[in-house]
Amino acid sequence: MIRATTSGVLNSYRTNLMQSFITQSTAMKNILKPRNFHSYADDTASASRAYQIRRSLQRTGAQLGSSQTLTYKFESAWAALEHVVSDIDNGQSDSEWDKILRGLSDSTADARSALGKAMIKLGDDIIQSMNTKYGDNFVFAGADGLNVPFEIREDGHLYYRGVNVDTEVPKLLGETKVGQGTPIQVKLDANGNYVQDNTGTSYLRADSVEIMSKAEYKKATEKQDVGGVETFDANGNPDPAGGYVIVKGKTTTVSQADYNADPDAYFVLKDTAGQPILNGGNYTVIKDAIIKREDFEASKPKALTDANNNNAMVEVNKDGVPTTNGGYYVVVNDAEAISKKDYEQAKSDLAKLDYMSKEGNYVDIGRGLQEDEDGNLIESSAFNQALQGINYLGYGVDEDGDPKNLVSMVRRMGEICTQFQNGEWTKDSPGWDELNRLANKFHEQAKELQNMHTDLDADAKALKNNNDLLTDKADTMKEQIHDLEDMDEAEAISSFIWAQYCYNAALKVGNSVLSESLMDYMS
Repeated sequence: MIRATTSGVLNSYRTNLMQSFITQSTAMKNILKPRNFHSYADDTASASRAYQIRRSLQRTGAQLGSSQTLTYKFESAWAALEHVVSDIDNGQSDSEWDKILRGLSDSTADARSALGKAMIKLGDDIIQSMNTKYGDNFVFAGADGLNVPFEIREDGHLYYRGVNVDTEVPKLLGETKVGQGTPIQVKLDANGNYVQDNTGTSYLRADSVEIMSKAEYKKATEKQDVGGVETFDANGNPDPAGGYVIVKGKTTTVSQADYNADPDAYFVLKDTAGQPILNGGNYTVIKDAIIKREDFEASKPKALTDANNNNAMVEVNKDGVPTTNGGYYVVVNDAEAISKKDYEQAKSDLAKLDYMSKEGNYVDIGRGLQEDEDGNLIESSAFNQALQGINYLGYGVDEDGDPKNLVSMVRRMGEICTQFQNGEWTKDSPGWDELNRLANKFHEQAKELQNMHTDLDADAKALKNNNDLLTDKADTMKEQIHDLEDMDEAEAISSFIWAQYCYNAALKVGNSVLSESLMDYMS
């Protein structure tokens, strides 16, 4: 049996009263801020779970913000392309391109000039649309949204992020493919002739040279020598002072019988007495072989020589690759060369364009962002927000040397129209073939742009759907947080009223106990 003392009663009362006060305070706190817990210590499991959900909610909020921004960006890009497509869509009667097509056959110079200006303006309008901005960033600038993507520079070329979109890396003589094989290095001698030189500073373009067999080259460089006479008159008669030569490779023969049957039908080599010269029972027909000596010397093809081998002609195979006994020579009369510096610059610029066409700027929009074992981003788990303008308009040149870029095409067509000012516009007019060739290529590139415009619309709709999914996901997590953290306000008020009632009751009991104990003590 435990003896009840005044001290024990007081201690017990003090403890219970304090507990009632704490319960009342907690209930009051729940009214002011109705939460199931106010610290980890209150409910460790619920607090941990709530923290995880809140962290996920924060990440989802960031993903939603990125996705919404991308949606607006892609909608801006779609609207810009819509303007471009409407201008170049030749299926619409009111499009600028349709008007241009109707005017291509106009034969008047004034109309042609106006047509050319309209084409150039169309190119400028396309550039303006492709330089559209969303916020502070250029939409079609790829990964570099702070700088204007397209610009026409003083040289008349279109540039994308500082690189000429019409960059061409030519196939060089000696290469098996562009950039593969060993190109022939050349330089010019004192007479302006191309020579092979391993220290040369230029390369020959393979598309600008002629590969001629040794036999054909020999024909083209030989003149007729009759009885020690090297020159003839205009009728093909030997004349030391005649000033004409007969080209061997252009002569033919006719039998004596055929010539005698119709001598006026043939222009044959004759002696000084004016008699046809027989050669093995045949006459030499020289109608197309008589040429002035100076013209003959000027027309002789010039072959690539080897500066390191006594100026001997360089033998190549039919593909232009130097080889012993190749059987061919390289004719360099009108050969075009490109400096090693310009060639390397062209390769570098084209590599930049290729890189920019494939570059990415990936953002997390809730696709389960992941990295591989090497720490590299798995691209399919993120969204590429980079829109490369050159992918929509094209870049580089094709096998004909024509630009692949829509703007470059239409501007070039405009230049052709404005440059041809005089005469009737026919199939024989300078630039007719090029203009129509470019028009067909422009049409094909325009159809590809329309397809890409459709794909961009699909991307924008996919982003909208992603926004809806992220919004639903965020709402679900907010409900989970509410269930874990928030207390029912009615329940909180009821709990407070009960706690207050218990505390007041404890105070009343305490007053009774304390007053009696004090009187007993005083007595």
